[in-house]
Amino acid sequence: MILCIVLTAVFIPVFGFYHEPSMAVIAPPAKMKLSKDALFGYSSTYQDKLKRLVIGAPRADKIGKVFSWDLSTGHLTNINFGIEHCCPELNVTEHYWLGASLGSTNSYFVTCAPRSISKYPSRYISSSECYYGTSPDDISPLPQLDDLYMFNGDTTSFGWSININSDIFVGSPPSQGGGLMVIMDRETRDNAYLIPNKENYPNFGYSVTSGRFLSDDISLVLSTTHGDFHEGKVLFFWNNPMVGFNNLEWTMSDGDVGSSYGAVVAGVLLDLGGSRSSLLVGAPNYAEGSSYDLGAVYIYIPNVESNIMNLKRIIVGTTEGGYFGASITSVGDMDGDGLDEVAVGAPYENGGKGAVYIYSGAALLAGRTWFQRLQPEGFKTFGFSLTPLNEVSDNGCKGIAIGAPGSNRIAIYKGIPAITVKLFASFPNLQKREDMSFFDFLSGITVVYPSNLKTVDANISIKINIIHPNAKLAAASADGTLTYIIPLKTKPNEFNKTIRVLTPAGGDYSQEISYQISAALVDSPESQAEFKSSQVTLSESSILSLFGSELAADCDGTCTPKLSASLTSSITSPYTSGSSNIETLSISLTNNGDTAYKACVVLRVTPIQVLQTPPDCVREGDHVTCKPRHSLGHGTTWETGAISLEMGALTSADESIQVMYDVYNNCKQGDKSPHEQVFPLRVVNSGIIIQGSSNSEELVNLTPEDIEVGKQLEHVYKISNTGPTNWVDVGCEVFITDKFGDLIESRVTLDTASSVTNLSLADNADDIKTTSVISKLFVNNAVKVYVSLFVLPDKIGKIIQKQDLNLTSQIILTFGEDIKSYSVSNSLHYKCDYVASWIIILAVLFALLLLGIIAIALYKCGFLQRKKKQELQNLRKSVKYYKRMNSQETREEDDKDNGQQESTAHTF
Repeated sequence: MILCIVLTAVFIPVFGFYHEPSMAVIAPPAKMKLSKDALFGYSSTYQDKLKRLVIGAPRADKIGKVFSWDLSTGHLTNINFGIEHCCPELNVTEHYWLGASLGSTNSYFVTCAPRSISKYPSRYISSSECYYGTSPDDISPLPQLDDLYMFNGDTTSFGWSININSDIFVGSPPSQGGGLMVIMDRETRDNAYLIPNKENYPNFGYSVTSGRFLSDDISLVLSTTHGDFHEGKVLFFWNNPMVGFNNLEWTMSDGDVGSSYGAVVAGVLLDLGGSRSSLLVGAPNYAEGSSYDLGAVYIYIPNVESNIMNLKRIIVGTTEGGYFGASITSVGDMDGDGLDEVAVGAPYENGGKGAVYIYSGAALLAGRTWFQRLQPEGFKTFGFSLTPLNEVSDNGCKGIAIGAPGSNRIAIYKGIPAITVKLFASFPNLQKREDMSFFDFLSGITVVYPSNLKTVDANISIKINIIHPNAKLAAASADGTLTYIIPLKTKPNEFNKTIRVLTPAGGDYSQEISYQISAALVDSPESQAEFKSSQVTLSESSILSLFGSELAADCDGTCTPKLSASLTSSITSPYTSGSSNIETLSISLTNNGDTAYKACVVLRVTPIQVLQTPPDCVREGDHVTCKPRHSLGHGTTWETGAISLEMGALTSADESIQVMYDVYNNCKQGDKSPHEQVFPLRVVNSGIIIQGSSNSEELVNLTPEDIEVGKQLEHVYKISNTGPTNWVDVGCEVFITDKFGDLIESRVTLDTASSVTNLSLADNADDIKTTSVISKLFVNNAVKVYVSLFVLPDKIGKIIQKQDLNLTSQIILTFGEDIKSYSVSNSLHYKCDYVASWIIILAVLFALLLLGIIAIALYKCGFLQRKKKQELQNLRKSVKYYKRMNSQETREEDDKDNGQQESTAHTF
């Protein structure tokens, strides 16, 4: 009699990392008289050795308030900073925003008033102030910078972001040019210096963190949410012992305008066994299609070989206006798998109520969904701030403080350690049973505990069920099932129990015997209102259900199948890299021997990944295991079905696709028959298109003014990949003609999707050369090379007047043994406009001639002529005649009067 076993593992949804029934709420008492818009919980930081939570309420009054909450006593204290408003005469309604951001170590905390006002003799300015406190009663100011003239007339806004590592990092994103970073030695609290915002990015320093990201040395990571063209950017600075964190070593961007990429940057350990941190970047305004403000979190993991960060995946929010990714924090390893768990806030989800999503580290890497969602009733903007709490439950597990400034409250959750329980079943070689009336198998669990877990008070219940008309479980209950309890108080790593199955003679064992094994946590924490430090929950990596089947059959002696395998695939040989996104393969098994009850095929494909498996196949780490659903009798053939392969990840660096598969008579036990098939890869560069252009015409006329002040030219090369091959490490050489020496200054810039790099130049006899490597030139992507040429003033004058100068740049791309090139040229020509004297004289004569012709024409047309000249002359004669007649009559009348006078006189 032979048993064929088909085993299936199922991941069952389990409970969360945080105990929701015991949630505590911190709210300022009524006697503190905080306004509704005090924003209590806007920020917070935790000092675990002091069990002190420091809480910011930046709009509690015109200054802002900071509170200290004692975890042991639950007492809330207002910290007095002794700050008074500088200028009551201004009647200023703006707040100082004290407590807008907080940072701490176990010995001190730091906060700032980024919008405080200082009074000078002739003006008022915004000059932020930062404070250092060892206790609520011991507060002192941090030093000011001496060179504040760099900030828009002494105006600063330090304190919107704070991070503390070996130094204190304080951001001033609203300052002119996007703000700067100030770094202060945390021991002496002096020696403040600036990290300059050389590119004048807006919101430079919006968020800041530090850690081992690009190497085993500490890097400073800061963000600008409106970097190049309003595309957020994350910048990495490495520490030079001589000048501090002033050396930019790497930049990242999402290329999405308006997503607020970089609003949060948070380090998290997702590299199992590694020393470097991964980086999570929040983009709360991320949107897709016609949606708005879904929010997203970008997951970057370190590339140890190239010392860069690679984008693993993007997690996108599900609610419009939720601002998913507005807050992010690591809460440490809570399930013992060596990976940090992560909390992500969506403070405006569900109409402003807010929610917090808890992800396991394994889920972030595997692309699974969240593990727990927290959204208590009665909160507004829940999840605006997130602060992990060490040592709050005495179980080695971090709690979390979640701020809801919209309701002036903070929620405190205690963490529950998660153990990973995996069921297993182990069957003997049933072909060699001496007693065919029964068989025994082992049923049990393996358990992985978090390393900091102190005590465990939990039990696991195991339930086994057999489904067959004749086979039965020995010692089964009335319903045919068997249940037993496994105590975990001693923290066993493995527990197994022998289970007997009765197979009485005469039964029909040609029908498969099915079984189900399930595991459950007895008295789970979520069902208990009281929190206990010895409670545990089950991680999402737990395997809590197994389904299997057995087939009993007669066989003369030991059954010896003879399996032959063949592979069929849609992959051509050679295969053109990138010519398709998905290809398939399948494997068929033919049995020419005894019945095969446990046959299987274990498949590995490199360097590509399996995208989708058929129903008879299961993905297990780096390989796929395919098992027939039924036994393979003599002469029967079974096919795995189509296994889909993801071809889009192939690059020009890959030389072949290796398909390796092992055939087992008894799955993963005993001898195996190895097989391998190699598909050589062919790469093509026909889709690489080089385009070049100049910012001027090909012929450039230089004027005397150009010779005096210089002339700027730019050649732009756009290198596009239209497919099909994803190219990596493409050699790139740029040549610039320089036959006359020292006449031009040149600069070459390589602009890729992830960075902008100024390339170093080498000056040879007749040209200037730069050599670089384009690390990635994937399909549908493009890079640009900018060649800036500046014709130096005064140096070119004597040469250009004698002959034209040719400025040529050439780009050469190397694709293995093939090359592609393109060149752009400008011809410089001296042009000084003058007019000969004979041309001027000729022009004057021509103008006079033209005026004469116009005058004659006008005269002929009657212009300036008297049209009734004769009539005018007759009128003149008539007027003269009338004048003479009037004059004669006047004289006759005068003579008559004189005669009368004489006669009268004579009479007298």
